[in-house]
Amino acid sequence: MPALDKLKLVARLELRGRGDVQVFRIRTPGPQISKGEPEDARVGLSIQRSLFNELATEGTLKDWREAFDHGDIKVTGDRRMQR
Repeated sequence: MPALDKLKLVARLELRGRGDVQVFRIRTPGPQISKGEPEDARVGLSIQRSLFNELATEGTLKDWREAFDHGDIKVTGDRRMQR
């Protein structure tokens, strides 16, 4: 999304699935993605791995918003960044 190119943010992405949890550090702009616990994350996202895979490959912005509204994506951290 070109509109997000100027956004400077570090986020923690938690993918949950079958008793396993993977954590990633995502830094924008870029994005720059690395595996591991970020020390400087301002916002955290938690989502089931299967849903993330589906949304990442076939999802639209509307689909992501619906998943958030239904509680399938949980967001924590800085309230201003959550908006």
